[in-house]
Amino acid sequence: MKGLKKKNVKMNKREYYRVRYPLACRPNLAILNSVYEIMDISEHGIRFFGNDVSRFHSDMKIDGMITFDDGISIGIKGKIIRIDGNNAVMFLMESIPFGRIVAEQRFIKEKYPEYGQNID
Repeated sequence: MKGLKKKNVKMNKREYYRVRYPLACRPNLAILNSVYEIMDISEHGIRFFGNDVSRFHSDMKIDGMITFDDGISIGIKGKIIRIDGNNAVMFLMESIPFGRIVAEQRFIKEKYPEYGQNID
C-alpha cells in the first residue's frame, strides 16, 4: 500500500515548471504579424493574451517567436489547445530549454522580489 501511495503522489506532480510573469516584464510572442503578451511559460507550453486571440482555434498549428526582456529570442512551433476569453494556451512541439525557464525565474525574483512565488 505504501508504494501505491508514493506512486500516486508522483503522478500528481507537475511534469514541467511554469513561470508566471508580472505585467511589467511579460515577454512578447510574435505570431502571424501580431504581437501578444506571454502571461506564463513552461518548457512545453505558453499562455498568452491578446484582444484578437479569437482568430485562433483549437488544434491550429502555429509558428512564432518569443522575445524575452533581455532581448533573447526563441523560435517556437506548437498548436493551440485552448482559447478562454482573451487568453490562448499553446502546447509547444519543441521544448523551451530548461535553462531558459530557470533564467526567467531568477530574473523575476531579482527584479520583482515583491511579486512572490512565480513558478510551480
